Amino acid sequence: MQADPEWAAYLGQNKGSFIAQDNRIIKPAPFWPVPEANRKGPANFADIRIYTARSGNLGAYFKLYEAEGMKVQLGHIGHCIGYFQSGEVGPSHQIIHIWGYSSLDDRMKRRAAMGADPAWQAYAKQMLPLLANMENRIVRSASFSPVK
Repeated sequence: MQADPEWAAYLGQNKGSFIAQDNRIIKPAPFWPVPEANRKGPANFADIRIYTARSGNLGAYFKLYEAEGMKVQLGHIGHCIGYFQSGEVGPSHQIIHIWGYSSLDDRMKRRAAMGADPAWQAYAKQMLPLLANMENRIVRSASFSPVK
């Protein structure tokens, strides 16, 4: 990219806009893709969730999620854009999953319904001890994004 004149011009026009950059190489989760993920429909907003498993627990997380969490989460949220795990570059022991929503209100309603589901609560009790950290980011689709 550094040799691309258009990229160089873009960087010149946006000097000072980039404060930091985070690079990761990620790969699909062991069970991904799943046909039930329903990647169709509006995704005006995406919830990017990044979980860091305690050392040695990444495999246990994926096994538990596939057995008990996935069906419940897909049933409530439905629009899973992708489910990944950390690769060779970037932080280790990470689970990255991206969920699409038509609006922030849609996200709040779907997540509240999932949180009230006894099956999700039972899953969460087993899942949470496997994790060291959980973070999420809400992003809005750009006008040119194919994921809408």
